[in-house]
Amino acid sequence: MAIGHCIIDFKRKKLLAHSRTTHLLSLSAGLLLPSFRLLAGLGVRLGVTSLLLCAGNALASGNTSYGVPTPPGPFLTPIPGTTLPLPRQVPGKEFSTILDLNAANSPTPGQSMFWDGLGGVSDAYNYSSTRGQLDALANADDALFAAVRANNTFLLLSMQGDLNRNSVFAISPTGTVSLWASNSTVWNPAPLDGTGTGPAAFDLDALEIWGPELIVDANRFSLEFDVLPDGTGSASVMHLDNSVQYTREDIAAAIGRPDLADRIDLDALMVKGDDLLFSIQPLDEFDGGEIWDWSGTGLASFLYFGERTWNTENNIKDYFWGYGFDISNDNIDALEAASVPGPLPIVGLGAAFGFSRRLRSRIKARVQT
Repeated sequence: MAIGHCIIDFKRKKLLAHSRTTHLLSLSAGLLLPSFRLLAGLGVRLGVTSLLLCAGNALASGNTSYGVPTPPGPFLTPIPGTTLPLPRQVPGKEFSTILDLNAANSPTPGQSMFWDGLGGVSDAYNYSSTRGQLDALANADDALFAAVRANNTFLLLSMQGDLNRNSVFAISPTGTVSLWASNSTVWNPAPLDGTGTGPAAFDLDALEIWGPELIVDANRFSLEFDVLPDGTGSASVMHLDNSVQYTREDIAAAIGRPDLADRIDLDALMVKGDDLLFSIQPLDEFDGGEIWDWSGTGLASFLYFGERTWNTENNIKDYFWGYGFDISNDNIDALEAASVPGPLPIVGLGAAFGFSRRLRSRIKARVQT
């Protein structure tokens, strides 16, 4: 069975073991920017984070497939904090595009992919092989869900219409906006259109991170129009076995508009048991930039994060423009979070092996509980 199709329950997930050679390559790649990390350790956080991200995006240009020729890493552990890791330092990254492309650039309904943070991708899992655009991905125990509620991490957003530009933005606890992953960081070179002469409609549409490497971690998902994989029924949030956790009627009631149940379309998602953070496609008075925080019963409230309330009055286009980012609309189509408590220590190779093993053990403990 291909690795990309290996599915396991999130309570029984196991990390793939890496050889010492892989760790050497990962460590060497990860230590290209020691001076930036040293500055971050001294407290120059916002400016250095920007430098790290720019450098990380610049490095995302050589991989032709997942981990080839440069493996991602060294991987960090998701912990609430004030430092934003590079995409390559975050394990278990999965995404889909708005046309559900596969790694061979063929439209494939329901397809997700792994990405290494250096431009390389490989196929992950197909959630709906016959029909249905994959609209949202999450894990049942999203690593930094509570930290988003506590305003103690970086909120990651993808906006609809990021064709061949910026795939994922990061919002700091103080509301600063930065670019976390450009299109080339996710998939480089950009896929070609049907004529082979130009870029395809590469618009990141769903995102899940912090899982084991090359093992499918997204065990909660939503399809376009909030239907079952056969195109029938009412299903806003589903499990891998296609059982329904929440219906359109549940989501419509949660936002106080039960009359919208026939038309509602959830398209961004984080999950913690029964609790959700979610956004919907633009509908009636909602512009798609709202993020609701819901316990699974009663009415949902708008998320407060980054010193702002994520309701309809929160004009995301103007907000992002204030940080130099020109987005085409306010519609959020992916949600996640990323942070670590501080920069990766500068260590010798011998110590690095032990440090890497300890990190791997800590991640393994999280995904097995």
